[in-house]
Amino acid sequence: MEPLRLTVFDVGDGLCLLVRSPGGRYGVIDTCVRPGGGVHPILDHLAAEGVRELSFLCLTHPHRDHFTGMLPLIEQRDCRILEFWHTVSDLDLVMSFWNQVPEYTGWDDLSAHYARENVEELVRALSAVFADTGIRKRRLHCGVRLPKLDGVDVHCLGPHPARQESYVAQLADRGGRFETLDKRHVNDLSAVLLLQYGSAAVLLPADLPGGNWEDIMQELSAIGCETPTAARVFGAAHHGSVDGIVPGRFLRRLVVQSGACVLVSAGGGLRPSAEFLTIAMSLGNVWCTRQPQALRAAMLRDVPDPLTVSGLDMASQGTQAPVHHGGDIVVEITATSHVSVNGLPVG
Repeated sequence: MEPLRLTVFDVGDGLCLLVRSPGGRYGVIDTCVRPGGGVHPILDHLAAEGVRELSFLCLTHPHRDHFTGMLPLIEQRDCRILEFWHTVSDLDLVMSFWNQVPEYTGWDDLSAHYARENVEELVRALSAVFADTGIRKRRLHCGVRLPKLDGVDVHCLGPHPARQESYVAQLADRGGRFETLDKRHVNDLSAVLLLQYGSAAVLLPADLPGGNWEDIMQELSAIGCETPTAARVFGAAHHGSVDGIVPGRFLRRLVVQSGACVLVSAGGGLRPSAEFLTIAMSLGNVWCTRQPQALRAAMLRDVPDPLTVSGLDMASQGTQAPVHHGGDIVVEITATSHVSVNGLPVG
């Protein structure tokens, strides 16, 4: 049996992730393309491996750095898509909000033009996928049962339905708060996925805000997986932004041992932040698709116990683990829970 493989493509400030199950089934989580166009990372990879079927295509939330390559993936006919996973509970209201964002944020004409182009691309992509009756649609929220992939359990830990309902209610409230609703609230809709293979686990939080981690911890407890530490593979929330940092009281329960593996898909400029890197380097090895500009600042921060940055009252390693950077990140997990990243063993 082949290992479970996750490929995080280097697409700059965005996310594009390909899952290959041990039995050779494929799934895609978000579809951002590389800056400047060129070859679509997913389409190129699927063609090279002769893939003719995707078990699922997941849009974690409708932000441009997660959907820009979705339309060509849907329109191609060489690879059939079986299921589309999403978190948009009221498409009309979401589209209405996105179309009005430039009016409420004070963007200049050029920014508004690009925003409109992105909205039009999102509308075309979602319209195409919902019009295709051959694709099963699943709206994700915590507790939704997802199909197993050759021995890999796929759990949906978020968003909580209450956050989806609150978001839609705010969109509908045009008489009051609607004009002040920031597009960053879309991050509340982020689908959070947990992949379990044997005793190993991979946690993928998309752009989950730090304030929403309590929802995730409750769901982990509900499925009996409060400490998924066998593999210790964690995706960086919101590309390593400050607002995606896991609060210390939850981080202590997620990472009970040193030697975690943290994956960061970001452009290397504003993200990942020095604050995030300081914490991540104390947990284990950090893998970034681009060299972080904040790396030097993070390494100069006052350590030995950088975990106190997030209020974590546990002993740290006392040293900072390496930060690897440059290009795609390939994670492989075997049936015996051995983990490697770009060919290097983890743990």
